[in-house]
Amino acid sequence: PLICQASQTFALLVSDLNKMDANPLIQRALRQASRELLLASASDWPFMIHAGSTVEYAMQRIREHISRFHFLAQAISRGSIDEKHLSLLEKLNPAFEEPSFKSFTT
Repeated sequence: PLICQASQTFALLVSDLNKMDANPLIQRALRQASRELLLASASDWPFMIHAGSTVEYAMQRIREHISRFHFLAQAISRGSIDEKHLSLLEKLNPAFEEPSFKSFTT
């Protein structure tokens, strides 16, 4: 449910992109938000939970990525992206070098 809700939130956020100033900082924040969403959705976490293998670790990882996703989504929506915090998140989770967030549109 956490991942589905975040996916819906992101689809709405990206679909509103045309209404926003698509400056480079917003683009970076959207890419990082999509990374966090993709990392939360990694098939290993649900598999580990279903198999009963390191359930707490898998749940913790999902929650961390979803929490970072919501932080970024709110910052984008409010137009108050903290570039320093964004840079830290980019260094923490540099996976998927240039994800295409536009594939999340509804």
